[in-house]
Amino acid sequence: MIELRKPWNDLWGPIKAAAGGEIVTILAVIGVAIIVFALVKFFWDKRRGGGGGLGNLIWPLIIGGILAGPDVIIPILLGLVEIVLNPVINLISRLAG
Repeated sequence: MIELRKPWNDLWGPIKAAAGGEIVTILAVIGVAIIVFALVKFFWDKRRGGGGGLGNLIWPLIIGGILAGPDVIIPILLGLVEIVLNPVINLISRLAG
């Protein structure tokens, strides 16, 4: 069985503690700025009748969300990967064994 959240917490915990919490604030500010800029650009392009496709919006939202919430977003994503990978690994081990 795969466990991805514990190694992330083992890695992120000391980084956050060593930085005294400022790194979380800095990353959150950068992430929110990316999200706000992407949304403003998306709506501005839509208003002007230009591109404004969702493809131009998805990646900045993902990157900004991860930067804005490394304590929450990354563990949730890792948990989802665990939910998908563990049954696949169990099935492969049953078929091979």
